[in-house]
Amino acid sequence: MGERWGWNQEKGRYLTRAQARHCLDVDAATIEALNQRLPRALPPPLDLDARGFQEREFIPDAAHTPPKELAAFYYELAKTMSQRRGLEAA
Repeated sequence: MGERWGWNQEKGRYLTRAQARHCLDVDAATIEALNQRLPRALPPPLDLDARGFQEREFIPDAAHTPPKELAAFYYELAKTMSQRRGLEAA
């Protein structure tokens, strides 16, 4: 559905600063663990500000999508799911 609606090309801001910090901390810990086993160490991840991080302006919510677009999306989703159910039953 995302491909059909062109949403997969969206490169918007997805995370709050706290969410991005958590992801970066997990990434850093994973790299540190890998570096204990690898013959050549991986570089640490860049800091958020070095990456040019821009925080999400709002938490995702259907209320931020125009009602007409949302209704069309749900219609297409229901149609796709119905078609797939029909294929699985065959």
